[in-house]
Amino acid sequence: MNDFGALKILELAAIIEGFAAALTAILAFVGIAMVYVQIRGQRAIQREATAMSLFREYLKEALERPDLHNPDPDQIKQRRSSIQYELFVANMLWSFDAVLQNMRSRDWRDVVRDEVARHAEYLRSAEFQKQRRYYAPEITEIIDAVCADKRTQG
Repeated sequence: MNDFGALKILELAAIIEGFAAALTAILAFVGIAMVYVQIRGQRAIQREATAMSLFREYLKEALERPDLHNPDPDQIKQRRSSIQYELFVANMLWSFDAVLQNMRSRDWRDVVRDEVARHAEYLRSAEFQKQRRYYAPEITEIIDAVCADKRTQG
């Protein structure tokens, strides 16, 4: 009977050891999953912060240069202000490209479209059309939509 009791204890110990190994593996998997979720959350927060910072810089420039933000076509035709305006628009489009890369929501896309629409006349111009290839597809898609929109045609 002593041998029989020892055998049951060894079997019980093996079973407990198997459960402990399985539990360890499960806990390790859960820990890795939690770290993954946390990293993804931090990345999302960082992307949103980047987008907000870029948009804030655009708004700051727009406040400093309302003449470029809400362009008067007659003033833009003057060579000096035209270069400043072209650079303003280029910076705006670059910023918006980065915003859209970091924030993939319909709301942000609508905000970008509304801001780009202010510059539809310039975006239709031959000067800009030569440069459009430098912009990302998502921005050029918005530009095309704005340029095709009858409401933005003067």
